[in-house]
Amino acid sequence: MKIKTKIHLMLFAVSAVLTAAIIIAVVFTVKISDQTTIRNEFVAKLETEKGKYDESTIVLSNTTKYEAESLAQKLGARLRISSNGRFAVLYLKEGQSITDVCRDDKYTKYISCFSPDYNARIAEDETEEIHIHVAKRPE
Repeated sequence: MKIKTKIHLMLFAVSAVLTAAIIIAVVFTVKISDQTTIRNEFVAKLETEKGKYDESTIVLSNTTKYEAESLAQKLGARLRISSNGRFAVLYLKEGQSITDVCRDDKYTKYISCFSPDYNARIAEDETEEIHIHVAKRPE
């Protein structure tokens, strides 16, 4: 009876470990699939809006100083960062673009922090003189 109990416990332990491994594999696969979907949507957005942003820079938001510095080092990019470290701009190496970085699987996990550096234009001031005729009240 003792041997049967030990065998049952071993089988239970092995099945628990295998079940945990399967659950972890499924969660990991779903996470990778979600990240790939996010990446593909972001790259499609970049391609659609090409010409409206600077391709050689990446704006980072909701980041930390450590993450921004680490990413800049991995990319060989210059970094400009806010004083609190939550926002940053990466100036990519010559010949490298935000689309190139996004397509590289090594950087997929960072895409949720990426934004293109959109071109800004100063709006023209279209002031218009308005003349209002105010009738005098009869006295």
